[in-house]
Parts: sequence; structure tokens; C-alpha cells
Amino acid sequence: LRDGAGDPLPHADLYLLQDTNNNNPPAHNTDANGRFTLTATPGTYRLRVYHGGGKHTTVSLTTAAFTLDADRTDDLTLPTHTVQVRVVGPSGNPVPGTKLRLSSYPVATGALAPGLTIADAGYHWGNATTDANGKATLQLLTTPTDPSRTTVDVEAPTGTGLANTTLDATNTTGPRTI
Repeated sequence: LRDGAGDPLPHADLYLLQDTNNNNPPAHNTDANGRFTLTATPGTYRLRVYHGGGKHTTVSLTTAAFTLDADRTDDLTLPTHTVQVRVVGPSGNPVPGTKLRLSSYPVATGALAPGLTIADAGYHWGNATTDANGKATLQLLTTPTDPSRTTVDVEAPTGTGLANTTLDATNTTGPRTI
């Protein structure tokens, strides 16, 4: 399991769901290299992926139904991209210590691998704090299914006199000034 930059996602939980009522199947965890093994009998399944904390990002999503009828090896990739953020004040000076929280409901469409299409894109949260240069990095999932629901809450550091705000992060793929 990897992010969009190709970096492994360690300690993610994966659930192989066979019935539609999502009974609590056992979790399978990815190792430090994002690798995992699932064992199942032939049948129709969905895969639920939950990853919390890596690069300060939490993701939950479930694939559409797929059929397992033989051994299968896939390289799963969450459809993410890295967005660099720079926060500056009215004078153009960097604002270090600004807290950023990305929220997206639902998160994305697309596929984790051939034949593993994202169907239920639960949620995506991301947190970051700007450095001394006012810079921070967020991981965004691509192609939000409801772009009006992707926002970044910006919390200005205490004592700066700057107001907290919420920004629309719709279709953010490159530099933006807000």
C-alpha cells in the first residue's frame, strides 16, 4: 500500500469484507514497507482501507465489489498528491506555527489498483503546522466526488492578531494564493 508519491503506508488496517452488512472482520496490518497478505476463499469481496497518522493524514475508504478466484498480487496506491502550503501575513512575511487541518467528505473516486475501484470514500483528514518559513505539506486525495466539501481550516498562532479562517481546497493541484 502506497501513497500517490510512491511512499509506503505502514501500519494501515485492511479489512476484507464479504457480506454487505460490514460485520467486523479481522484487520490485516501493513508492515513498515506497506506490505500485507490477505488469505481468503474464492468469492466476491470489498476491501476497506483505514490509514491513520502517516504524514499526519487519516484516510478511510472501501472498494467496490471484486471477485477473487485465484491468488492475486497488487500494488495498491491511494490516489494522493502532495500540496505545499505557504502562509504569509498581510505584509508578505511568513507566519510560522499556523495549524492547518484538511477535511474532505467523501474523499475520492478512482482506483487503488486495476479492478479495485473506490466505491465508498468515507473521509480524509490531514494536519500540518507551518515551519519557520511559513511552509507546510499536506497530502490530498485526488478527484473529490463532492469538491465543495474539501476545506482547510487555518488556525493562526496566538498573538499574531491574524484571524482564523476556512479555505476552499477544491481542485487544488498547484500554487494558489487565497
